[in-house]
Amino acid sequence: MKVMWLATKAKFTSFLDRFLENAHLDAKRILKWYSYVLLVVPLLFWAMLAFNATFTHTSIQTMLTKEASISIAVIVAIVDFCLGYYLMISRKKVLTDRRSYHFFMGCQAIGQLLVGNIICLLLALFGMYQSKQLSTRVNDEKAAKMMNIISLTVMIVFILCFVFLMLLELRKS
Repeated sequence: MKVMWLATKAKFTSFLDRFLENAHLDAKRILKWYSYVLLVVPLLFWAMLAFNATFTHTSIQTMLTKEASISIAVIVAIVDFCLGYYLMISRKKVLTDRRSYHFFMGCQAIGQLLVGNIICLLLALFGMYQSKQLSTRVNDEKAAKMMNIISLTVMIVFILCFVFLMLLELRKS
């Protein structure tokens, strides 16, 4: 049984290595794409919200007050956009060492899974896998601690949004 598991794991990791190599996705590029997605998806959400408000002849403010789930989605979009902007201007702070990058991507994977952002979840999982490419030595201790704090904060906000969404669903039923 253990031999079968090891063979399956070896095949999967070699497939994943080939896929990421062919897609030219190393740790730095994954983080770059991750920040792009975090910037673009909230903008598309706002455009969809504005289109929906125009189509239904209501204001965005009215939509936010009537639908709590939309309000929570707006909070998620704002957090994603702010994080994406921060990653764009200070990408090197995330890439200080393997451990902090892996922790950041792990927190993002959990948070994005909870709020349903599948694209970011996949990129975060790929980033966790590719963290092996980074140095184990901490280059900037202060930047690593700052990224850990940001990672935990964003994950806590996403957990709260998930809890609020679940409470809304329980209230409806």
